[in-house]
Amino acid sequence: MSKKKVFKKDFLINMLWVFLLSLVFFYSFSISFEFYFLILLGIWFFSVLQYPLNKNRYWYIQFFLLSITNSISFYLVKYIQEESFSELTINILIVCYCILYLFILSQKENDKSKINLKTHEELFTERKYDLKRLIDYLNNFSIVGINGEWGSGKSFLTDHLQDFTLIKIDLLSCNIDEIQSVIINEIDKLLKNEGIFSPFSPKLKKIIQQGKLFENISLFFIKNDISYSEAITGLRNNLRSITKPVVIVYEDLDRVENSTVIKQILGISEKISGDNIKILYQFSEINLLEKGIDRAYLEKYIPFILNLTDIPFKSTLSYVLEEKSNKDFLLKEEDFTFLYSPIYLPHFKNFDTLNRPLTSMRFELTNVTIRKTQLFLTELNQVITEKEIYKKNKRVVILFFLLKHFYYEAYKKIYPGESILDSFTFLYQDKKDTILNWVIYCHNEKINILDLMTIENNKLSAFIISIFEYNCDIETINNDFEDFVNEARNNLKNKNLNEQKDRIIWSLIANGKSEYTDCEKFVNSFYDEVINTPKTEWIKNFENLWSNLFDRKYKDMEKRDNNTIFRMGIPGMISLFQANYVIGRTGSQWINLIDFYFLYNKNLDTITPELIECLCYCELSDRNSYLYIINKFNNLKITKNLNSHKSYKRFLLEYLSMFSTLGFCDTHDIWDLRDKSKEYIDTKTIEKFVFSPLKKKLKKLLSNVKLKIVQKDIEIIIKFLDKNIELINTNDNFEKPDIHFESKVTVRSFNQEIVDKLNQSKLNEKDFEKEVIEKYINQEITPSEVSNLERYQNNKL
Repeated sequence: MSKKKVFKKDFLINMLWVFLLSLVFFYSFSISFEFYFLILLGIWFFSVLQYPLNKNRYWYIQFFLLSITNSISFYLVKYIQEESFSELTINILIVCYCILYLFILSQKENDKSKINLKTHEELFTERKYDLKRLIDYLNNFSIVGINGEWGSGKSFLTDHLQDFTLIKIDLLSCNIDEIQSVIINEIDKLLKNEGIFSPFSPKLKKIIQQGKLFENISLFFIKNDISYSEAITGLRNNLRSITKPVVIVYEDLDRVENSTVIKQILGISEKISGDNIKILYQFSEINLLEKGIDRAYLEKYIPFILNLTDIPFKSTLSYVLEEKSNKDFLLKEEDFTFLYSPIYLPHFKNFDTLNRPLTSMRFELTNVTIRKTQLFLTELNQVITEKEIYKKNKRVVILFFLLKHFYYEAYKKIYPGESILDSFTFLYQDKKDTILNWVIYCHNEKINILDLMTIENNKLSAFIISIFEYNCDIETINNDFEDFVNEARNNLKNKNLNEQKDRIIWSLIANGKSEYTDCEKFVNSFYDEVINTPKTEWIKNFENLWSNLFDRKYKDMEKRDNNTIFRMGIPGMISLFQANYVIGRTGSQWINLIDFYFLYNKNLDTITPELIECLCYCELSDRNSYLYIINKFNNLKITKNLNSHKSYKRFLLEYLSMFSTLGFCDTHDIWDLRDKSKEYIDTKTIEKFVFSPLKKKLKKLLSNVKLKIVQKDIEIIIKFLDKNIELINTNDNFEKPDIHFESKVTVRSFNQEIVDKLNQSKLNEKDFEKEVIEKYINQEITPSEVSNLERYQNNKL
């Protein structure tokens, strides 16, 4: 019998009870219409205030029908007792009920708990076959088991048994000590719903001391000395009167802790089972075996066990995503397509001669339950809505929660503050080390890095690094000033991209961790607090930002884990330009940064090594910003040449290459600048073989173009070539750069104010040493700063 029919039957019985009790009440007590109407109105008014209609529409419909039943009994008693009553009162009630009915119908109930059960046609293909076998088993066997992990869809499959009457017993939600009473009560409820009178269930309840006073009436229909087994047999015979086969479903049998209770359930259920009464157990066989229910015992009580077929993760994910599809759920199926594509091991450019064809792996996830997938997607969707940066880095966030929910052994290796590249080490020749260190080792020893990564013990680490798309082509920078200030742009960008992934992962593990890289954190603050303010206030605002940075007040730095982008001995402006390149800026933002640089350097009017080093990191993304920068360069004075600077060769390569990029002329003539074996420009040949040919091409273009605006741009570029010819031919030269610590050089650290005060102090050697020791003990200065102070002090002496 369907739940709908059971409800109709129960409700009609309730209406009958209300009608009879109301007749007795109104017959016993004489009540005026006015008093009755006020009481009825008060009850409705109080109910609606306490329980809003839009949240309880379903129950108010029942209450409405019961109220009408009560009113009918009220007037029926008046009629029987021949009391006079006005037709007006009846009309008032009818009008009130009509208004109330329309009002109830107009309310839309907020029902967010609807479960969308798929039809057989929409089931997974694997589950269709599982369902077919389950139906066959139940038609032919009395006791059947479904074996599957927690959340694998055992209950989901059972819900599709349409030609059976189901009695579900949730063993986790009931009192295990009263399990027999629970079973008897559920059977008794089914018999009543089907309209079958059974004197045996009260007898069984009495035997197990659970009988109620009103149920004892049915005991007159059976003899008092009936045994437990006879009562069970009688109950089973009663169940045969039900038209459809009855299936008693035990959910989560394996999660009952006491194995004795499990055996009791198996025992009583075996006695109840028969042709028309089926027993269906849901469990994990592995868990039952761990509780001491061995295979031999299972075969006795559950002789026929159905194993659920594994469903591919892709199918499970698609199903749950469809189930959760609504405006509040941000994730779409296309967000996960990368999981099904080949995953390639990182490419290592230093191994070009050794590399085999790029090795690939595939993402494999088996035996994933629907429930586990639901938990995964629910948490993922919740977190991804928290911050915009999570939406931008959706792949990293998805992979993090995949590890958390499905690869827990790998997830346990991730620690906040430690890069994935450091957490997942590689074993080779009995030694564990990070992939970046192995890259250097393999390059020096002429070992193919792919051989190391594809060793069985290293496959997990290789998989994690590859699927997160970490870049392993990170060049080691030597302790040389020129190497620092001329670090390859791609190297900087790759390091930042790796840190970006790490930061996202760390903030997902612990929300107190900053989700921004050091570069992102500072550059965002720099634009918010400096560049986006009036130009006249740039320098003042930058000094405030700088001061707050080194007082540890910078953007909650004392609460988050970001560090400064500035390094000891490296001019701050170079670090600023590097950070802007790493983050990526628009053409107009680069123009603003150039203007800021000139203002900061008090309207710089000469070409300096620092300027060239900064300009090397400008991203020449469009013609306007490019021409603006070289025009600034053209208007500067020349005092010394830069021929012995690595950065100048790099500067020429970047800026001359733009001639062809922007469509002014081809740049085949700069091949010598592309020669990586040469660190510096060749002053003897560069004018003849680079500058002069380019200048000739540009002059030819200038003569062929008539538009003034284009001519002006070409003239700026020709002037740029002339400026560089003048620069390389200047006799005096800037000294080769090095890290040094003179008072003229700005070397900043977190504790720079303390360092400056000590350097400027007039303390004698003994007092100076005492002051430095005190500052160091109080953790106000670092070991590196102590070393710099000593070096500076020695130079003074």
